Amino acid sequence: MEIDLGFVYIILQVIFLEGILSIDNAAVLGALVSVLPKDEGVPWPGPLKFLGPPVHRLLGGQRPAALKVGLLGAYLGRGFMLLLANCVIHNHYLKILARFISSSWL
Repeated sequence: MEIDLGFVYIILQVIFLEGILSIDNAAVLGALVSVLPKDEGVPWPGPLKFLGPPVHRLLGGQRPAALKVGLLGAYLGRGFMLLLANCVIHNHYLKILARFISSSWL
């Protein structure tokens, strides 16, 4: 079984870029939530006030809740982008369109 070094190089680049993006997300998320109070509950609008006690037990105060929701959003966003990239890569019509556009620009 042969290993294509170009493929390994691409995988290492993706791992490196994901690490950089993770550090960036953590820094921005930390800066954004640093001004929130630690122990105060999330201020829910009138119709959603019933969510206060169960969500507070699950997520904690405003700062930990914002961190947890932000991290979950980052993971879900990355997962969605990977699925979207997979769909784009395997869509034959997009490949045909890309070849048509690239040949018309030349």
